[in-house]
Amino acid sequence: MERQSNMSDIKINLDSLSQYLRKRYPDRQIVFDGFPSLLDFLIYDLRIRRIETIGDLHKILERTQKAVELFEKNHPPYPERQDIPYSAQGIVRISLKLLDDDFFAKISTMIFDGMPEGLKEYRKYILPEE
Repeated sequence: MERQSNMSDIKINLDSLSQYLRKRYPDRQIVFDGFPSLLDFLIYDLRIRRIETIGDLHKILERTQKAVELFEKNHPPYPERQDIPYSAQGIVRISLKLLDDDFFAKISTMIFDGMPEGLKEYRKYILPEE
């Protein structure tokens, strides 16, 4: 995963996804360090949405970056602790939810539980597909 030009060819698996998320989000917690099965759940959620390569995921995260930043600012994971950001896994799930109303994973309910239908305000910051 040294060169970004080759990212589109790297299949998502435990190693490639973990490595990519650590590189992309070095300052964010990697939740699945303590719970490796959470990475399996994320890979499953990506695959059922036909996101099969690191390049596919990278494009999604690039397109949704601004929207996710605004979402996180307005809906931090711990409102009483503004200094604790979402985990890398949480950012991926937020990106998927902002792109797809039908995205519903059991793990994601922790992020969106009680979330108002106000996701539309963040979607206007999503870049168009190339």
